[in-house]
Amino acid sequence: MHAIFAFITIGVIIPFFYFNVFGTSRRRRRIFMGDTGSMTLGFSMAFLVVSFAMNNHFIKPFADGAIVVAFSTLIIPIMDVARVMFVRWRTGRPIFKPDRNHLHHKLLRAGLSRHSALIFILVITLVFCLFNIVTVRYISNNIVVLMDLIFWIAFHWLFNRLEKDK
Repeated sequence: MHAIFAFITIGVIIPFFYFNVFGTSRRRRRIFMGDTGSMTLGFSMAFLVVSFAMNNHFIKPFADGAIVVAFSTLIIPIMDVARVMFVRWRTGRPIFKPDRNHLHHKLLRAGLSRHSALIFILVITLVFCLFNIVTVRYISNNIVVLMDLIFWIAFHWLFNRLEKDK
């Protein structure tokens, strides 16, 4: 059942990526995902990640850190949303009012193209995944998650400093 759900999710994402990333975006034909689409996709991914980490007998040797490793694929969107909501709350703005403070907007302001920003975010996600896969074997899950948070905060602190120096 999980595989069917995963293939359905991929089947929904393929046309989105075709029109918005790889395909006919030059002709202004795009699919707008919207809040409901992104929340449904996020819920689907989170469900599959948790289900994979908890119901997979192939990862029993890594069971202690399985949830941390599984959530590594979602770490960038989760921490980006948390950071944006914190910044909005700290500055007194409504936390659900849209702005241009998400990571991809910062990368676009830094001069990256949409495709380069996408690749950059995918590379950061891959780095977090590899880091978590390696460190969860040797260090406590809590410390690994704390290190992820510290790296994320340091990355944004450095990025903000470079953005102000421009």
